[in-house]
Amino acid sequence: MLVQALIWDKRFDAALKAADAFQAKYPDLPAPTTYRGSILLMQDRKNLELARREFQRALKLDRGYVPAAHNLAMLAWSEGKADEARQHYKDVLKQKPDDLPTLMGLYALEVKAKRPAEARRYLASAAENHPQAPAPSLLLGQVLLTEGNPLKAIEVTRVAARTSPNSDALVELRAAAFRATGDTANALTNYRRLVQLRPASADAQFEFATAHAALKDRAAYREALLKALALAPAHLRARSALARLDLAEARPAEAVRIARELQKELPKDPEGFILEAEALRLQGDAARSVQVMEQYQKQNDGELQPRALLVNSYVQAGAKDKALKLARETEAANPGHPYALELLAQTQTATGDPK
Repeated sequence: MLVQALIWDKRFDAALKAADAFQAKYPDLPAPTTYRGSILLMQDRKNLELARREFQRALKLDRGYVPAAHNLAMLAWSEGKADEARQHYKDVLKQKPDDLPTLMGLYALEVKAKRPAEARRYLASAAENHPQAPAPSLLLGQVLLTEGNPLKAIEVTRVAARTSPNSDALVELRAAAFRATGDTANALTNYRRLVQLRPASADAQFEFATAHAALKDRAAYREALLKALALAPAHLRARSALARLDLAEARPAEAVRIARELQKELPKDPEGFILEAEALRLQGDAARSVQVMEQYQKQNDGELQPRALLVNSYVQAGAKDKALKLARETEAANPGHPYALELLAQTQTATGDPK
């Protein structure tokens, strides 16, 4: 249709004239006046009231005209009139119960209104009635995965994954869901596809690496980690994973090198210190391992996590008295704190302390 073509070309003045001609020829149809309202909004948001009157006129001509009701709902929502928007959306559903834009509009509205049960109902309806549409299937799949139901997440995204094979978000979701079910082969397949869809993403390459790790393919794991680091040399998780792989493959010097780099760059993050401590412990140097964690605790004195890590280091080194002393001091400095209480209880169990 000429009006639509002119709108797509953003020739709004010409589109408005075409809509006027359409309306003059068919004065009893709701479509021309709905076009007029949409064009007026595209020309200038200040035309909001003019556009609203056009949509309302369309509904007077045809109470069940979905585009006009949908536009009125979006206008109401943009003005913060949630109840009015909700009613317009529901009017659309009376005419067209499976209308996808309306179901997704109601879903978004209920999310904003913090009504999760209602939001879930509309989202589920959208996914059920439009399984080929990526957006509702993706959103519902994310909810299901978060709820700990990866098998359902895989199922609700199955059709959309076939119809939208280039949706990187769907591929990523399904990869995570397969991994959560223990299906490492399908997880790897999807992460491989994710890398193809996001060739410049170090995060995608890192997830691909972890899938290889789950299959215990250390060579492929290392290769993928190095590719992730080539894309983003500062990628913390990839650097940490590479250091731990070095430890597993008896390359402590490389692990320590990475660990010390992390310590300099992120002195408040424990990962670099933990890595060096583990490397030293594996080399049989328990005393220096403890010294590394003491350094971290000293640099971050007063915080709970550094104290807990040092307590654990003392336990691993067999320094039971030091572990108990620090755990008790931590609990005394943080009376009633659940983390401090748990730390003391775990330390007492690990050291065989009867109190």
